Amino acid sequence: MVRVRKLSRVMEWAAWGLMAVDLGLMIALPWITEWLTSQPRGGDLYDQYLAFLYVTGCFAELILWQCRGILHNVNRHEPFCTDTVHRLRKVGVIALVLAVAWLVMVIVFSVFKFLMAFLALLFAFIGLILFVFAQLFAQATAYKEENDMTI
Repeated sequence: MVRVRKLSRVMEWAAWGLMAVDLGLMIALPWITEWLTSQPRGGDLYDQYLAFLYVTGCFAELILWQCRGILHNVNRHEPFCTDTVHRLRKVGVIALVLAVAWLVMVIVFSVFKFLMAFLALLFAFIGLILFVFAQLFAQATAYKEENDMTI
């Protein structure tokens, strides 16, 4: 139990760190996009890639924020609560939105089609799995509340 608690604390701090890295990458995104896509600044594809990467970066920040909140609940010894269920559902919705965004990128752009299609399927799968986990946590929360009332 002690190791798990230490791991969840480290992961909560890691979520903060990853949020900072994501923010730094979003600040550097104009230069990164130019380097990755070999598109000149101001070109049509450059602007579209940049806008898409900003949107996905913001969604990544939201996912990390929700994960940090879940880990915080674990560290407070209250993983089975309605807050965790809501956070799991939010991450599931965000993952499905990202799946749709990556699918749109496959349809609109002809670059990296296999990778983008794979990411779309991956985000869709993760989103649906998170809805299952949210339902499991909701049921566990209900059992916990019922058990707490019995004692």
